[in-house]
Amino acid sequence: MLYVDHADTATLQEKYKDDPKVDVARIVHVDAVWGASTLQEALGGRRVDYIVASHVIEHVPDLVAWLHELRSVLNPGGEVRLIVRTSATRSTTSATKRVWPACCIAISCMRACLNPKS
Repeated sequence: MLYVDHADTATLQEKYKDDPKVDVARIVHVDAVWGASTLQEALGGRRVDYIVASHVIEHVPDLVAWLHELRSVLNPGGEVRLIVRTSATRSTTSATKRVWPACCIAISCMRACLNPKS
């Protein structure tokens, strides 16, 4: 199992040290830092069979590019699992409206990006 994050373990522990909701001793060892390079570079060329992204997709500015990055490190037949909120609400001047769940968008993009017809 490899853990990938936007920062290394020490940086995450420092970032959350004063947050009463976070036990910094439970922050896992980060194997690869992804942000300044591609995911493939961050993993040192390693490929994986399975990717789990927990509460990541809502922070991704370019969903299609992100999914292509995931595909670049998957072995043939590999799978991606996303853990996301199933719905969100937002206030408007007259009412609260339901916003499309991120997972619906992700599923459509994953089909196109991870299983291209070409």
